[in-house]
Amino acid sequence: MIVTTDGDDGICSSTTKEQPRAIGSRHWLSLPHLMWNNHPWLMIGIVVTGIISAAASVAVIDTVNRAIHAKGDRFGLLLMFVGLSLVAVLSTSCASLLPSYASLKTITVLRIGLCKRILATSLEEIERRGPANVLTLMTLDIPRLAQTIEVVPVLLVEGTTLVLALAYLAYLSWAGFAMTLLLVVIGVPLVSYLFAKGISHLRHARDEFNTFNEHSHGLVFGVKELKLNAALRRWFDNDAIDVSANKVAMQEFIGNLWFNASGAISQLVYIFMIGLLLFGVPSIELMPADVLSGSILTILYILRPLAVLVGSVPQISEGAVASESLARFGFPINDPQKTPLVPDAGDERLPKRRYWRSIKLKGICVDYVFNEDNREFRLGPVNLEIRSGELLFITGGNGSGKSTLAKAIAGLYAPKSGCISVDGVQLCAANLDEYQGLFAAVFSDFYLFRRVIGSRDDSANAAMAKSYLQKLGLTGKVKLDGDYYSTTSELSSGQRKRLALLRAYLEDRPIYLLDEWAADQDQEFKKFFYEVLLPDLKQRGKTVIAITHDEEYFSFADRIIKLTDGRMTEPSS
Repeated sequence: MIVTTDGDDGICSSTTKEQPRAIGSRHWLSLPHLMWNNHPWLMIGIVVTGIISAAASVAVIDTVNRAIHAKGDRFGLLLMFVGLSLVAVLSTSCASLLPSYASLKTITVLRIGLCKRILATSLEEIERRGPANVLTLMTLDIPRLAQTIEVVPVLLVEGTTLVLALAYLAYLSWAGFAMTLLLVVIGVPLVSYLFAKGISHLRHARDEFNTFNEHSHGLVFGVKELKLNAALRRWFDNDAIDVSANKVAMQEFIGNLWFNASGAISQLVYIFMIGLLLFGVPSIELMPADVLSGSILTILYILRPLAVLVGSVPQISEGAVASESLARFGFPINDPQKTPLVPDAGDERLPKRRYWRSIKLKGICVDYVFNEDNREFRLGPVNLEIRSGELLFITGGNGSGKSTLAKAIAGLYAPKSGCISVDGVQLCAANLDEYQGLFAAVFSDFYLFRRVIGSRDDSANAAMAKSYLQKLGLTGKVKLDGDYYSTTSELSSGQRKRLALLRAYLEDRPIYLLDEWAADQDQEFKKFFYEVLLPDLKQRGKTVIAITHDEEYFSFADRIIKLTDGRMTEPSS
């Protein structure tokens, strides 16, 4: 049977469980890890320049404090102040500029990697999640990661500055450092709670963006229906796009309110510390004047890195939510396996594609869950043998499981139980890709790529394509522009299906799977399809599996399979 594994193996069953919604430390640290994995020397450079900048900044504080209490000539201290300030500014600028190019390369790697992960994910998993969710990964999560990566170097520099400033404070006065640490311990739980509330709303905003994407998809592909139906258009304007867009904005706004509240708490703690040093410490003479002024200067200086760190929390949180969403899809951004690999077939290799004799489905059951209402449909159990070179028709009412069976036969749906074998070799994850290479298919919800891809070299493909364009009545409608069709959109639905069939012809696979291909054809081409095209494929030794309702042409089939509610109700004849 087809082995179902987790996302890392590229074959995901429809029963994949969602990961916990809490953002773990791995998602907070995923971006630094990602940059380290892709550009370790760059990260080392950022850390080194950050340390230099932080050390120079702390040295500036010490120089200012010495200048305040120095007597006599202070020209040497002035030179130190200017020099250290320049070092701090230049090193901070270097640390910020270094990753700009690297971040672009990293995000490009992520985009390409996500596309490969989607290709490696099972069809049923993609259908379960829906196009809107997959598009959100590409249009929202990846760009947010790009924005967050730009912030990481700044956080490293400012975080290093904060740590060294606190170390300098401890050097000046353990009492001042202890008071600061005590206030941090008191403030951190409250700030963390406010951060968590903000992150929760960011997560809700991201989930609602899936709904917005779904409506956007409807806007692009349902614009004709919207223009013709005023009531539908009013619903779309008032209750679909408008409501969804406002929900996204509101969730993000509330999240930012929580983040601002956490920033305000941080500022209050900071102000309380300054007040304690200015008015509380002198009254009890806890530290000398030069140490007190140095401590106050240090606390004042801490304001900038602290403000940067707190102000970056919303952006870092968006990156963490994006990383979490990608991981739930099966694409952890720090996965060292950049390209999904197909396991070595070993001894489970299939017979050569042009010399197979039969495909057997034994006890195949497929469970399909409808997204709209979580209703489950079961196909099977199906016991079927498909013989090389035969013309097989699959028929049945709407919702009887014809397309589900076709996708199971092609290895696009993993069966819940049962097995598929080719000439006695059982289908498994190791040979699934090889098995799927047997099929050229035109499904009812097909997609047309403009690129001309065939089984021969480019010149032979072009010659065959021109021949088939004429045979399928598309001459004058579609032209070849190098390796591309001139258009795939400015055609009727029937013409687009003919072009899809041309693509299948060029692939020249042993098995042709055609899902209600003749449904959109006029009577002339429907007759041409059954009386000329299908016999031509059969004469060339191809196996054809056609889903059809056209009873007047059933006589052309070698066998007819009928499905009712997911079960074969009539034996093959």
